[in-house]
Amino acid sequence: DSAPRQAAQPLRYAVQVLASAEAVPTSSARFKGYRGKVKQYTAEGRFRYKYCVGEYDTRAAAQKRLAEVRKVFPDAFVVSCRGTQIVK
Repeated sequence: DSAPRQAAQPLRYAVQVLASAEAVPTSSARFKGYRGKVKQYTAEGRFRYKYCVGEYDTRAAAQKRLAEVRKVFPDAFVVSCRGTQIVK
């Protein structure tokens, strides 16, 4: 069971650009200028696969990046993560 190991991971912040019910290759044209810079995360629910840009120690740092990412993905927002898991 990986739950205890995930909990040991530090809480970090990333900018989510896409959520999908199916896995999307990180080289997909759907990521536009962020192709290859996107990391796949997983979460509970129907849209299990979340795609995020950057990973930061503070929410403030992620918010700074958000302004730039929103020029390409207007619906982008900041999420919390541990390892490759999105946490609420």
